[in-house]
Amino acid sequence: MLKTFEAILLACMSLLLFSLCGCSDSGVQQEELSDRETTVIESMEKIQVNFDTARSRHMASVMGGNRALVSDGRLWCFDYDEDYSPVLACYVLTDGVPGNFTVLAEDCVPACIALEDGRLYYINQNGSSSVESIRTDGSDRQVLVDEPCSFLQLEGGKMYFCDAAGRFCTAAADGSGKTVLIDDICCYTYYFDGWVLYQSGNDGESLHLLRLDDGKDLKLSSTVSYAPLIIDNTLYYTQKTGEGSRICSLALEEGAFRVYSPLLRGAAEFVDDAGQGWTVRAMPADERLGQSSIPLAELDGGSWHQGGYSGYRLCDWAGEQRVDAFYENGGRLRSFVFVDENGNETEYIAGEARQK
Repeated sequence: MLKTFEAILLACMSLLLFSLCGCSDSGVQQEELSDRETTVIESMEKIQVNFDTARSRHMASVMGGNRALVSDGRLWCFDYDEDYSPVLACYVLTDGVPGNFTVLAEDCVPACIALEDGRLYYINQNGSSSVESIRTDGSDRQVLVDEPCSFLQLEGGKMYFCDAAGRFCTAAADGSGKTVLIDDICCYTYYFDGWVLYQSGNDGESLHLLRLDDGKDLKLSSTVSYAPLIIDNTLYYTQKTGEGSRICSLALEEGAFRVYSPLLRGAAEFVDDAGQGWTVRAMPADERLGQSSIPLAELDGGSWHQGGYSGYRLCDWAGEQRVDAFYENGGRLRSFVFVDENGNETEYIAGEARQK
């Protein structure tokens, strides 16, 4: 029992640190940035991307790990059984409250959960980090890609993912026909409309945007950059500097680049809040002990608001619903918090749910 608990704790801490801090700490020398409001990347090609709110939420969930998914009145998620062993679980949603807990797959820490044609796809982070698939009733569990993988997406009946070497690949939904699309050490990959946004390990962990049809590769940043998200045709990401981390933005159509003033510990996360719009959730680099938030529109002049809890919450957009993974300060997963469209919260774990 103790060994099982320690394995779970290690998996959760690894997932949390991966989400907050990027793929690696390369020690790349940071260049000094000046004229924050008017800097323009002159070589930037004007790009128009079709990112509505649903697409931005999906990208945010992929960047955070996709531990939850909602469809047809059911919630599929990473959870624990009665012995506190990690499982892939299913809840039935009744008036927004999870109930009727069912274990679909034991010995499983699912991430990057996706649903297509009656099957769930996920990366099992409890051990090999292989790509697995299972029917929504818990039958026919299969290993599709038997190697450590990350950043799994399903688009148009195909899987897109990073393989054990970090290369960005595609394969059929059954795992066959694996093809390498980007031969680099990739991280923070996101495929959309024939484009791939990725962090290049071979180019100082900078962000790139690759057009697959003609191989056009655009370099978007020149420093260690991670945790990207596109909102309203603007790319936001976290940049490492010698004094801490900062949030940057790049307007993809105009090429205007901006660095925001607050210093952070780790990466920023962007949450679409029902009351405030897109909101930054992060650890400010001061004496605060807990994760704090601020509306994106007020980032350079507003006040941070502490979350009212001790630890971290990482957001997964499960369709139109939001599910926050609630981690304690030591990295242990405490519970999930289901947030409905009105901001009401239900906390649940291991088959038990309670209205907060």
